[in-house]
Amino acid sequence: MQEIYVPALGMASDTVYLAEWLKQPGDRIEAGDEIAQIETDKAEMSIEAPAAGTLGRHRFPDATEVPSGATIAVLLDEGESEVVDDSGSGERADDAPAAAPEATVPAAAPAVQDAVARPRDEAGPLRRSDRARLESGELEPYVASPHRRTDLLAERSATGATRTPAPIAAPSAAPSAAPGAAQPPAHTAAASVSPADPAPTGDRGADRHRAAVAAAVSRSWAEIPHFAVEREVRVERLDEVLAGYRTVHRHVTFTDLIVKAFGLALIETVGTSELDLGLAVATDRGVAIPVLRDVARRDVLGIADSRRAAIERSKAARLDPDDAVEPICTVSNLGAYGVDSFTGIVPIGQKGILTVGSASLRPVVENGELAVGRAMTVTLNVDHRHWDGQHAAEILSRFAAIAANPILLTSFGR
Repeated sequence: MQEIYVPALGMASDTVYLAEWLKQPGDRIEAGDEIAQIETDKAEMSIEAPAAGTLGRHRFPDATEVPSGATIAVLLDEGESEVVDDSGSGERADDAPAAAPEATVPAAAPAVQDAVARPRDEAGPLRRSDRARLESGELEPYVASPHRRTDLLAERSATGATRTPAPIAAPSAAPSAAPGAAQPPAHTAAASVSPADPAPTGDRGADRHRAAVAAAVSRSWAEIPHFAVEREVRVERLDEVLAGYRTVHRHVTFTDLIVKAFGLALIETVGTSELDLGLAVATDRGVAIPVLRDVARRDVLGIADSRRAAIERSKAARLDPDDAVEPICTVSNLGAYGVDSFTGIVPIGQKGILTVGSASLRPVVENGELAVGRAMTVTLNVDHRHWDGQHAAEILSRFAAIAANPILLTSFGR
């Protein structure tokens, strides 16, 4: 017997939406077969079978939320069957204590609503004793889509039900985030405080994504003690580096240089050169934060390729195994939109978010005289539980020094 579980993706949300079962109990499964489709505040992904076997019971119904890391079914070897104990878990029949014949569930039995996600306003885990309350309608399974919850309200009102769940209103202007370079969150959600138009009301997948992003942003703002440190950074040397890279790779962008410079600037504070960064990407579903791996030790060309792939999968609403990694910080760049500076909301599980404004001609002082130079304003938004003001100031100081010294952007990488 082998468990099939929801991967703990290091996301801001503690739950994921189990959208659809793609295989039914009793089906013969091969390793790599898609078992179920889930949705997160980042994107959608399929859960694949880790091995071959016969699919056991569905431990959760579709169209409900389930905890990250939860076992949703098991794969049975030949001759195995499941036993339902008081906790609702499946065990090997030959390992379980003796039970009445009716306690054994054949592998090909119909799906069982063995666990149901409770409404968010219900505290504590769902107990076996709640089964009768669920069947009577006193407890309602949680449905993530605001539209579907509204539909459920209408159904309950029409049938005269005594208890209905409160609808979840989709935000009219949820926080969005930045484009990575050419364009413009999965770890998700909460990248920038800039407003965005609401998702089309006819797209229920977008509604679920918006609701998840709104919940993650609200949780981040409520739980993380934010503060922001701002600095102006000269970018003339970065412009030169970018022009050089574009002679060999036309897809390199200013954001790639920012990601590389920020990764190098974090090494001293974090204490390692093994750094992963999130990238805030705006999609038609809302903000997504794919992950760029090992940015401090990779060259700019490699970062550019990873960034382009990350943006493509974010827009396609598909997750990659790299996105299961929790990054140390996120980069959000709104400079392409002419934004001078802005602050961001630190995603849950991360230590900070670097927000980048546009590079423009500004008055500067050189050798005691007034001159014109190109500069941009960067803001490091920090979780005060991890870093103090001195840490943030040192990171920005190193970032500015790296931007002024192009050799640091070209001499490190593999």
